[in-house]
Amino acid sequence: MNDDRLRYAELVELLTEGPVGVRRDWAATLVLRMLETRGGCHYRHDDRLGGEANAQAALASLRIALAALSPPEQGLMLRALLLVPWEQMRRDTGLSLRLPEILAALSEQVGVPVCVAAVRSVVEHGPEAVRQYPLEGLLPEIRQPGQGLVITFDTGELQELHVSPAEIEIDQLISTVQVFRALGWESNLRPLVAWWLGTLEVTEADGAVGLLLSGLRRAAKDDQARWRSLGLLDWLAGHPGDPRADEALVVAKEAARSDVRKAAADLAQALGRWDVVEALAQSDPDRGGRQRAGNMLTRRGGAGSPDDQGDLFG
Repeated sequence: MNDDRLRYAELVELLTEGPVGVRRDWAATLVLRMLETRGGCHYRHDDRLGGEANAQAALASLRIALAALSPPEQGLMLRALLLVPWEQMRRDTGLSLRLPEILAALSEQVGVPVCVAAVRSVVEHGPEAVRQYPLEGLLPEIRQPGQGLVITFDTGELQELHVSPAEIEIDQLISTVQVFRALGWESNLRPLVAWWLGTLEVTEADGAVGLLLSGLRRAAKDDQARWRSLGLLDWLAGHPGDPRADEALVVAKEAARSDVRKAAADLAQALGRWDVVEALAQSDPDRGGRQRAGNMLTRRGGAGSPDDQGDLFG
């Protein structure tokens, strides 16, 4: 693969400009670039990539790349893209591609079970979902001779070691995956958890909710638990009949993080627990949290938050 347009292209260019050269080569490069850069992109000041046209072009590129890969390669690609910090990419480049939209499109293409397996792996294991993925036979386009990192030993050094001149080539995919570290991806867990729970049967969902509830108690100290908990609360707010919703509300309204308490207010509203909403409006430590809960009361016809009356606690 000698096309310099692929060798030096940033991830956002590969996404928005679509296939270049041989489609398989381009798809393999797209996956590799997700892993190499961890989704990181240079900040764009003037050449922003906002707008629906760019988002749809990027989504089309993901679909084309996925179609060019074998099923095992698709599994790796899905796990890699779920660990791309899409929100940070949007801030850096303007590209407004979001995970729920990606999951809807790709699950339609390869089937919901394939995407569920990738989502569950990332929700449960984070970056280990990529590092532990079996790589045998995958993406030969980027593993051919001359594609990896080549180390050539100096002739003088080799003579001192009494060995013949030699080169060592390091497999590009294996070396990239082994050192893979996802950065700033944790916010992906919020939509991923909500989407995943929505695909489960009742008995499966009950078990998953139970495990996520145990993480809710760690939300203040564990960033992944925090974002998983927000996804759980979002899903419960859309499914207020779930038998664990009240238990989740009890824990979430006392959480040390303001974003979790805001999500608790949403859940309380869905459950009709206006006593909880009123308590948050009156005494939440965060001004934004008080205002959010107060606005819910105002829309319902209540008295509003104390911030509307001079902020008794501010």
